[in-house]
Amino acid sequence: MQLRKKWEQAYGMHLGAMDSDSDDNNPNEVGFHRFVTEEVVSYTGRLLQLKLSAKYYHDRYLKQNAAYLKELRDERNAEFTRQSLGKKTFQTIKGAIGSGLQALKRKVRGPKGQVAGTYTTNAFEIDQMLNDAWSAVYEGNVTSHKKLVDDFKAKYGKYIYTRNGGAFKLNP
Repeated sequence: MQLRKKWEQAYGMHLGAMDSDSDDNNPNEVGFHRFVTEEVVSYTGRLLQLKLSAKYYHDRYLKQNAAYLKELRDERNAEFTRQSLGKKTFQTIKGAIGSGLQALKRKVRGPKGQVAGTYTTNAFEIDQMLNDAWSAVYEGNVTSHKKLVDDFKAKYGKYIYTRNGGAFKLNP
C-alpha cells in the first residue's frame, strides 16, 4: 500500500489532469480511471493495463493533435484568402527575413545607441544595414536614362529585330 501512495504522489497529478478530461461514455477511459483507483493487482496484469492505456491515450493524442494542426492550417489559409492581392502572403514572406546572415558588424551607431564596431544579431537591423550597403548598386550609375537608351540603340541597334510596317495592336 505504501508503494501505491508513492506511485500516486509521483504520477497522480498527471493522471488527475487527464481524469478531468475523461469521457465517461468511453469504456477505455472508464477502465483507466478504475485502474488508477483500484488496488494493485499482479505485475503482469498492471503492465498489460498500462500498455493498453498508453496505446489508447497516445492514439487519442495523435488524433486530437492532428485535428488541432488542421484547424491552425485552415485558419492560416482562410487568412490568406481573405486578404486582397496577396497582402498577407507578402507580409508573411517579407516578415520572414531569411538571408542566413546571423550577425553583422555595425559601421555606425546602432538604433539603441550601440557603439559602432559592435555586432548585431537583430534580423531587421541586419536587413537595414544590407539595404543601406547595397542601395548604391541598386540605384546604378546612370545620370540620364534617355542617353543610356540612345547609346545602347546606337551600339546594338543593328542586332535588334524591328518589324517593318510600324506598330501593331494586341487584342486582349
